[in-house]
Amino acid sequence: MYFSIDQIGKDHIECENDDGEIYYFKIKDVPEDIKEGDILKYDKSGKIIKDEYKTKKMKEMARQWAPMGFY
Repeated sequence: MYFSIDQIGKDHIECENDDGEIYYFKIKDVPEDIKEGDILKYDKSGKIIKDEYKTKKMKEMARQWAPMGFY
């Protein structure tokens, strides 16, 4: 399951999963280098990590759609 970061708060982050469901994670449980729009996932040990590949792909797609007014 993947999570897209919607908002970063003081103590938690708000994410949306692949099905559009909203999840909240404590800041202490996620990587320090995250930004809004990054993609997170669970690794094999259950730790929340940033998915560098999916984050890059999503940002590339957003740049393609932005000139068309969809972003």
